[in-house]
This record gives sequence, C-alpha cells and structure tokens, in this order.
Amino acid sequence: MVAVVVAKWVGDWMNHSLYHALLHLKHIPYLGDPHKSLTSCVSEAMVQEVVTFSEYEAREEVERIVSETTHHGFPVLGLDESGRTYMVGLATRLHILQALNDHPGQVQVPICDYMDCTPYTVPPGYLLFDAIHFFKNMGLRHLCVVNDKFGLLGILTRKDLDHASHEHERHRKTGHKHDDHRDHGSHENTHADYDVEVQQSRYPVKRGTASLQVPLLESEVDRKD
Repeated sequence: MVAVVVAKWVGDWMNHSLYHALLHLKHIPYLGDPHKSLTSCVSEAMVQEVVTFSEYEAREEVERIVSETTHHGFPVLGLDESGRTYMVGLATRLHILQALNDHPGQVQVPICDYMDCTPYTVPPGYLLFDAIHFFKNMGLRHLCVVNDKFGLLGILTRKDLDHASHEHERHRKTGHKHDDHRDHGSHENTHADYDVEVQQSRYPVKRGTASLQVPLLESEVDRKD
C-alpha cells in the first residue's frame, strides 16, 4: 500500500494525469485556475465579429447560418428607438433548430420565442481573471460583452478564455505581450457604432436588464506572484 501511495505521488509530481492528457489530445477546453498576474480585460480576449440573429429572422438566413457555422450560441439583437442594435437575448443552436422545426415553411422564424431572455453579460472592462472564475462557478458556455446600453461588443467562450490564459502564462515567462482578436464568424461587426471605454476595474455582471453583483473573487485581493 505504501509503495502504491508513493508511486502515485511521484507520478502526479512528474506528469499530468491520464485524463488531463486526454483533454489536451482531444482539444477540449478545460479552464484551470488562472495566474494571479492575469490583469487583462475581457475586451482583449473577446471575439469581436459575432454571428447574430434578429428577433424575427428570415428562414433562409437562419438555415444558411446553421449550415455554415458550428457555433453553439448566437446573441439575439433588437432595435431601439434610434435604430441602434442592442442585445435582447441569447439563442443556442438547439433553440434555433427547435424554432425551425416548430415553424416549417414559415418565412420569418420567431427566434425571440425560443431564446434565453436573461443571459449573463459583462462590460468590456471586466477582468479576465474574474471571468474565468465566473465561467467555472456558473458552468457557462457563453458570456456576452456589452456596453452600458446593452450594445453587443463581443462574446467569450471557454476556448477564448482557455486560449487567453495559456497565452498569458506563456508570454508572462518571456515578457512579451500577446495581442489576438479572433472572429466568431463572417457577419458584419454589430457593435461598430458603439464607443468602448475600457477601464481595468471591477464591474457588476448583468443578467437581462438587472445588474447582479458577482461574489468577491480572488482578483479583489492583493495579488502576489
């Protein structure tokens, strides 16, 4: 028994576990604990070119997007009185497929009847460190970044956060800053008309039209390398 325990300790100290290795081999995004020096904002890791739907979308466009993309989450946009778009919900691929099946032959698909009307959102200055913990604690797959008028600025997935965390760890050791903005799709940038003020500070997480204060996370505490 002692030999087994010692062998286990030595194996864990020298190598990752088999399950950990399989995560990397299968390219499954697994969010570990971020380094406390990760002080970047979500605006630096979010995908800016987002594939979106309107509340009522043409069936032909819905079918095209579903067939040409592999995304699992789509922000749904509405129009305010001034004609600017703002986020009204989030529809998953399953929501979209259900809407298509429930309305066969209908020209306009009512995406708004199937979407999540109160998705979690964060402002562009929300810290990546806190966003990673928020993803893990809430079991999220998507997190949209919006301005103070709920104008869509970008979207975050586990892959985006995992990529940002690993790049930070790699460049932290070499002293180089990494700058990467990837596209969520080929649609026109829906937030081009909005001015983004990025401040590195603590912001409330929003759900729907109400702001929810996030529990105190480690980024609120003094960080030491």
